[in-house]
Amino acid sequence: MSDVLGDLAEQGFGIAWLPTSSFQGGRLKNLVAVGDGDWDIEVSIVAYRAKNNTRRAVTQVWDRILETSRK
Repeated sequence: MSDVLGDLAEQGFGIAWLPTSSFQGGRLKNLVAVGDGDWDIEVSIVAYRAKNNTRRAVTQVWDRILETSRK
């Protein structure tokens, strides 16, 4: 979703709050940040899944998330 918002902002359709990762690889080089970091915020990302979802792909991703978060 942030890629779409960044593309729209770059095309002149408004302002977007974007993660730093949106600018990796030279993307969105025509955008400028406001101020000197005064508008920067820290964001928490939380993963959710249905308790009864036992699909293999979901379980694999979930297990990887758990493994990574315990380090």
